[in-house]
Amino acid sequence: IKLFRKKLDDKEKKWIKNKMNEFNIIQKCFNEAKKLVDEAKLSIKEFNIPALDIIADKVVERKF
Repeated sequence: IKLFRKKLDDKEKKWIKNKMNEFNIIQKCFNEAKKLVDEAKLSIKEFNIPALDIIADKVVERKF
C-alpha cells in the first residue's frame, strides 16, 4: 500500500470545494460532531465536572 498525498491542481481543488459546498459537507460534519459532544456531555453529567463540558463545547464551537 502506498501512502502518499497527491498534489491537486487548482481545477481539482475547486471541484472538491464545490462538491463539499453542494452537499453541505462541512455543516453535516459540524452537526454530527455537535451531536456526539452532546451525547458525551450527557454521559459524563453524573460526574459533575464543569470543565469537561467547557472543553467539549470548545471542540465543536471553533471557527473555521
